[in-house]
Order: sequence, then structure tokens, then C-alpha cells
Amino acid sequence: MRLFVLCLCFTTLANLSFAQDSKKGAIQANVYVGIPVGAIASESSFNGGVSVGYLGQIESFLRVGGTIGYDFSILNSDSKIPKEKGYQYLMIGGTAELDVYQNFYVGADLGYAFAETKKGIGSHYITPKIGYRFNDHVNLYAHYKGVRFSGYQVASLGFGMAYNF
Repeated sequence: MRLFVLCLCFTTLANLSFAQDSKKGAIQANVYVGIPVGAIASESSFNGGVSVGYLGQIESFLRVGGTIGYDFSILNSDSKIPKEKGYQYLMIGGTAELDVYQNFYVGADLGYAFAETKKGIGSHYITPKIGYRFNDHVNLYAHYKGVRFSGYQVASLGFGMAYNF
């Protein structure tokens, strides 16, 4: 896992260092909310998070970079899951966006979710997205987020807003 994180950091730094001047990159801040689905749906009714990352423009239609964020699911008061085993994660991964038609794009985040609770466990995550770019700064997107464990996954469907600096 450490090797994965080091490779991700190296790739992002290389992208920043060797990017051509004619191609621009952007720091991107995201805020999102969702409704839990799957194994956690009966234990939680809200998922949310924030992230910040860098997207370097590889081609006019493709952006690639890295992201780091915090994701949480609020457990219901009648949940059987102990609070110290809740679903709160520090998420570190790669991100990519591909323009498909005018201002519409598809994208995905892929990485590792480190548990932020005492008895929680971490695992790999994936977040496919479909979004609309209103201008150079504001994007809205719908997403599915899943943190995969052996036998089940903690997942949510939601929407978010990204701001590019």
C-alpha cells in the first residue's frame, strides 16, 4: 500500500514538474453529499465529504492528477455498528476526467481509503462520475462511491460540486 501511495505522489509531482506551458492544470476543491446504498444503507442515511486535488491537462479533452479527501457516513441512532467502528475515511488516490460532449465529462477517482476510527478498517475505493462543466471554475457531478471490503462494500449515490482554482 505504501508503494501505491508513493507512486501516486511521484506521478502527481512529475505531472506538475514536466507539464508544458501550453497545457494548464488546476487545483480542484470538491464538496459532495450522498445517500448510502448496499451494506450500510440500513445503518446510515447520509454520506458526505470534501476533497482537494490537482488535475493536469494531458490533452484538450483529458485531465489526470491526484486527490486527497475526507469522507464520512453518519450512523443512525439505532445503528448496530459501534461508533468507534464507524465509516470515516482519509481517501488518497488518483483522479481523471475525460470530456465526452461539449461541457459533459466522465471521470473517476481510484485509491485507498484509510479508516479514521479506532476499530475501522481501510480498503480500496472507486468513485465513477458524470458531470457538467458550467465554466472554467464550476462543475457539478453525480457519482457512485464504493469502498470495497471482502464480501461487501460501503457505497453511496450522490452529487457534488467542484471548484477549479
